[in-house]
Amino acid sequence: MMNSTYKRSNEPIFWALFSAGGMWSAIINPILIILIGFLIPIGIIHKMVFYNQFLVFYQNVIGKIFLLLVIIFPVWCGMHRIHHTLRDVKIYVPKSKVIFYGISIFITQIAFICIFML
Repeated sequence: MMNSTYKRSNEPIFWALFSAGGMWSAIINPILIILIGFLIPIGIIHKMVFYNQFLVFYQNVIGKIFLLLVIIFPVWCGMHRIHHTLRDVKIYVPKSKVIFYGISIFITQIAFICIFML
């Protein structure tokens, strides 16, 4: 019987956040860009009606969580992609995992504080 010990990796957590951010950026963000970037300025959706509904939605807990996800998922996806791209092109940044995921954690905390505490 072999006594082998396996080192557990935290990489699946980061890959899950990366994939969630990628899917969020591919599905939800284009809808928001079309809605806020094109339909409202053109006048297809009236600004005052949308603004009032926007305020009601984002003052709710579900709306705040949605806004938090709009911010943090693409950040995690981007930082994970930068970290692995640098490794793939053989640019070794000392403690790159700590740096890039630390930036993601910092931005997540700032976004959480701004959305829920202010």
